Formats: sequence, C-alpha cells, structure tokens
Amino acid sequence: MKKIFFLVALAAVGLAACATEDTIVTPQGQAIAFGDAFVDNSTKAIIASAGDIQGFKVFGNVIATADVATGTPVPLYTDTGADVTRGDALLGAAWSCGVTRYWTPSCTFNFAAVANGSVAAVVEGLPTVISYEAGTDNDLIYAIADATTEADCTPSIATGIVPFSFKHLLSKVGFTISTDLGNGYTAVITSIAVENVIKNGTYTINTTNNTITNGTWAAVGTNTVETALEFKDSASHLIIPVEQDLTVTITYNIQFNGTTLSSGLTKTGDVSHAFAANTVYNITGTLDALKPIKFTVTEQNGLGAWTEGGNVSVQ
Repeated sequence: MKKIFFLVALAAVGLAACATEDTIVTPQGQAIAFGDAFVDNSTKAIIASAGDIQGFKVFGNVIATADVATGTPVPLYTDTGADVTRGDALLGAAWSCGVTRYWTPSCTFNFAAVANGSVAAVVEGLPTVISYEAGTDNDLIYAIADATTEADCTPSIATGIVPFSFKHLLSKVGFTISTDLGNGYTAVITSIAVENVIKNGTYTINTTNNTITNGTWAAVGTNTVETALEFKDSASHLIIPVEQDLTVTITYNIQFNGTTLSSGLTKTGDVSHAFAANTVYNITGTLDALKPIKFTVTEQNGLGAWTEGGNVSVQ
C-alpha cells in the first residue's frame, strides 16, 4: 500500500498547577467555590474556549500546611467527584457545586477537574487514571489548581473562587486534500474514512509529594473503533494521543468544467504517527494526477503508398 500522506503538527498549550490539604473541621468562613474556567484556544479543538464549558467533575483533598511533607491528605469529595455546573453564571463568577466544602485555617488544598472523561482511579481524593473511548468526539479536558489558607481561613486565591485552566488531553486530527487536478478537472471528495483508530485509552496522572504533574497515555487492549471515523461532514475528530497506524480511504468523483465524468473513485494510504495530547494535526494529501490525453503521428500510416487509380485520358 502506497503511503501518500504526511503530517503537520501545530503546537498547543496547556496550563496547570497544584498542592494538597488536611482534616475538615467545623465549617468556618466561606465555602469553596469554582469558576473562572479557561481553555487555551490555540488548538481550535471541539471545546475551543471556556465559554463552551457547561460543567465538570471536581476532585480535591486537604491537609494541614504544617503536615504537607509527612502527612496524608484527606479527600474533600468521594471517588466520583462532585458536579460543578455553570448554569447562567458568567466566567469568573462562582459556579454551582453539588457538594459544599469550606476553607479551613492554615491548610493546603489540591483540586482537579475533569470533563468528558471517566475517572477510573482516585488516590487521596485526586484522580490518578482517566479512561476515554474514541469515536464520541467529546473533548476530554483536565485542569488542576491549588490554594493555601491563613489562620483566619483567608485563601491564597484573591477572589476566593478556585480558577481552573483546562487543557485538552486528546489529539485533534483534520484533513486538507488537494482537489485541483488542473485544466478544468476537479476532484470532489465525497468521504474520508479513517480505520484502525485506537478505541480505548487511559491517561495516568503522575503524582509526586502530593503534587500533580503531567500524565502519560496508553492504549488499552487491541480494540479499534468498530466504524471508521468519517471526515466528510466533520472538519476534525478527536483521537487518543498514542502511536497509531491508521488507514485512510478517500472516495471522490472527477468533474470537468462542472460536469461529473467519473464517480466512486477511491484512494487509500497509511498514516503512522505518535500523536501528542493537546495538539492539532493536519493530514495533507494529493490525489493521483490524471493522465493527459496525448496525440502523435506514427511512422506506419496511410501516407506510405498511394493507391493506383489507373490512367485518366483527356477528352
């Protein structure tokens, strides 16, 4: 099978931060609130900006600041997290959280937020493994935040509202295929199908000294998406950012000056690449050029000998 595609990776940016916390005493001071969600939109992914986010799952823990080095953080929420929903709230305002927790004196807090992913494992109140199934195009986003409090419960966050800066955990893939065949001939693409897409993956979050760091992706099993991803009516799709060996089939018609002459033509090629999270990929390709009609004069033709027609007399 002939390889006809090459990849162009466009840089993407994600932001993150972290910390930890301790025992929850009788509620004093203000409740912990979440808001001011942000998504870096340089990737132009399915969730292109914070305005697209309507909710997420929040996780967290707390520990006395004096015990951070040696103590064990206490979970703030259950292993399924708490639902945070936007409703009519503006960005930067406090969103609605299904479980109320409070800032406690002289403590250190860690928070993590996940949207559109399934948290498969939680340790000390924070997710350590997130699973994802390809083919849904739900944009998996993730964020972390941390805060500390003074003895009077005043949090280190100026607004008192925990701000999450999300990043995309998936890769986004799109196509740019040259359709101008020259001299009035055009390829009209009817579908682009991508097969052998990794179906299931897990994102394992690294934790060191109660601090969350970047994680790593791994494919789960050898399953692939049962039906190919179709790109005809979708500018892009989200895929799990691991090494993938994809088979791409382009179906197209050929038109000459607007009239369809040939239809149902196909071109198949391979794409093998180690995709990265929070990154956009543009797969480009060129369809086979048409073979031009050519003309010539052969040496052996009717000009070689005249047919004898006999004599014609003058009358």
